[in-house]
Amino acid sequence: MLYCIAWGCGGLLETEEREKFHKLLEAKNSPMPQISASKSIDKETIFDYTYDIPSGSWKLWEAEVWVPPKRIQFSQLLIPTSDSTRAEFIIEKIATLPVWRSVKRTEPGQ
Repeated sequence: MLYCIAWGCGGLLETEEREKFHKLLEAKNSPMPQISASKSIDKETIFDYTYDIPSGSWKLWEAEVWVPPKRIQFSQLLIPTSDSTRAEFIIEKIATLPVWRSVKRTEPGQ
């Protein structure tokens, strides 16, 4: 639930505002991921974590290991980062919503 609140209410915020939102959630004693003292210097927030349902714990977003293609065309390179991994996850979740939701709401598209 907290993951949904963070991304639903604070997903469009810029870095500074995300830090403020993170502090607000901390002040409300929300079940936040454990951020070590050394990481707080880098201003790590709840937005740097995802909730892993099978293990029931928070984990850092991790980009997949990038293997360079044999023929490299610089203009077509897409190197995964934690930001692109987060964006790809959210886009995938939206893209795979069931069609019946659009039909039930009589929306013109999915």
